[in-house]
Formats: sequence, C-alpha cells, structure tokens
Amino acid sequence: MPVLRLLETKPQMSQMDAETFKPSTQSAISYLAKQHLRSLSEIRRDLLNLGLRKWRRQRLQQAANLLSEEYRTNPELSVFTALDGENWDAAR
Repeated sequence: MPVLRLLETKPQMSQMDAETFKPSTQSAISYLAKQHLRSLSEIRRDLLNLGLRKWRRQRLQQAANLLSEEYRTNPELSVFTALDGENWDAAR
C-alpha cells in the first residue's frame, strides 16, 4: 500500500462501535466513570481519543517502516545527514 494511502485510511467506525458497546466494555466504562466522578460520555470520548491516537501512531510507524530503506539509500534524502554533528546553538 502506498505510504500516502496508508496515512489517509480511516479506522472502521462500525468496528469501534461494536467494541465500545460490548457488555464487558460497558461495565468497565461505568466503573471508570464512577471511580473518577465523570460522565459515561466523557469516559467514552477519552477512550475513543486514546484509540485514535494509537491508531495514528501505528499508521505513522507503518509509513516510516515502508520508507526507511529509501531514507537510508537515497542520496537525495540523506544529503543533510552530514550536518547532524553541527552545533547549531553556537552558530547564533
């Protein structure tokens, strides 16, 4: 899968909805809401945001893995690594 297409894909909401509303998940959400004195909606929103952040990180990691060989071997992409040892703070 091309890297840009990989980054543009979205998680399937129907899969996420099904997981969110399983009885065991509902019980866990209710427990968290009571323990933290928060609404069920707040807990669900937080869990969804955590899941989306994890999903995005996984997609970025996959894209980085796909491009890693290109970055190591393509001189046009690695030309600036010669500057890695420069002390840029001293140059100011």
